[in-house]
Amino acid sequence: MAEAEAESWTAMILSADGELQAIVNEVASRQGFNIQYEMSIRPGTATERHLDGIRRFRPDLVVIDFDEDSAAGCRLATRIVESASPGSVLATSWRSREVQAAATRAGVYDLLQKPVSRLRLEETLTGIRRRLTRREGRRSARRPRGAPSRTGKRPACGGDAVRAGRIEEEGR
Repeated sequence: MAEAEAESWTAMILSADGELQAIVNEVASRQGFNIQYEMSIRPGTATERHLDGIRRFRPDLVVIDFDEDSAAGCRLATRIVESASPGSVLATSWRSREVQAAATRAGVYDLLQKPVSRLRLEETLTGIRRRLTRREGRRSARRPRGAPSRTGKRPACGGDAVRAGRIEEEGR
């Protein structure tokens, strides 16, 4: 039995980019992911609304399109990573270096530059699936969802790209 058939994972897409949604839906479905919900991140959209959706659906994977609102995507990624709610967060962006640096500071380690290649997405989702499988095997040893991190440190979302105005955050 194929690995995708043995496991079923849930995913949530936070993007209004129809092409990205279609590619993620197609490739993720073949990889054993069930897309539960799609929601866009538009400038000025409340991050709490997205977090409520994540709490309600409890996906294993959240795909965030940082291009729609980089600051909101960065804040949202930070909050998601802090909560340890989904098993993995995947970020996409046209603006490679600046946005990817901000995403990494937010704690996101799976990053794809647009246009998203199906092959690269398949490879990335395979790695995510492996991590999720290992995580499920160690769930009892893992900290509970929503528990503070072991270090107590919060991922930093900011840096030179944000301060230079390439990625604007509220309150900076």
